[in-house]
Amino acid sequence: MPQNQSNIPLSPKAASVTGLHLNKDKHEYMIEFTPEELRRSRIQVIAHNISIGHFDDRELPTDVHVVEFRIGNKIIHDAVRANSKSEIFDEYYFKVKDLGGVITSIKHGYGRIKPRLYGKIGKEPKT
Repeated sequence: MPQNQSNIPLSPKAASVTGLHLNKDKHEYMIEFTPEELRRSRIQVIAHNISIGHFDDRELPTDVHVVEFRIGNKIIHDAVRANSKSEIFDEYYFKVKDLGGVITSIKHGYGRIKPRLYGKIGKEPKT
């Protein structure tokens, strides 16, 4: 399984997590987290800027949520693992707010694999 610089294991479908990215020229917004932020948080970002109609959740755990946020008139969806919606809200609120956006919804009911078979959220692997 690939690992980031802080040795937190990432799933094969996990997005890169290196910092906040804002591309005003293309009007594409992506919320990213530093490795340190992920180590302290209780979430795991699976994918950024997904298309709900084409989102394949068959190989993902059942604790995947889809976060919908609006920046200007653009609506963006991210797939995030967490035990509760409040954990996701706590991590996303200020990042979305800093971009001038708002969180519009956090939906659950995605994924088909038991979370314990997929791995722990935000825990460093044992050596």
